[in-house]
Amino acid sequence: MITGYTLEAVATGAGQAPIRDGRFRLTLNYFAPHQDLPGQEAGYWYGTGTWILTDRDAPVDPKARYGPGILRGSVRTKLAFHPTRESGPVEAQVEAVTFHPGRGRQKGGGTLTGDEKFAGRLILNMQLSTPPRPVKGEMP
Repeated sequence: MITGYTLEAVATGAGQAPIRDGRFRLTLNYFAPHQDLPGQEAGYWYGTGTWILTDRDAPVDPKARYGPGILRGSVRTKLAFHPTRESGPVEAQVEAVTFHPGRGRQKGGGTLTGDEKFAGRLILNMQLSTPPRPVKGEMP
């Protein structure tokens, strides 16, 4: 088990990215079962964790859950190699929630790709959308 594996980097957004210039922080915990478990195979490393992307120019409280200039979410990955001792590509599934003035709460998902040490280029590719608001009297 590996806990608290943390990566921090300068982030540059492309296209219609909600944050064009900021800081990225990823924190992962890895687990490798010795035998097959429900949903997990022996011989693989399973990573789960959180990530946050904060706008460099926005007045952001990094402890805030949501707000302009904050994009945060969860990450999951499955690796066929030891993440701190061996080399290999990483493709992780990400989910995000953010809040944007005028658009409200937005949710999204996508992928985070790079190598095991996230050296060089790290790509976060995702789509955000505004979920429909429940009609008064209906359950969300």
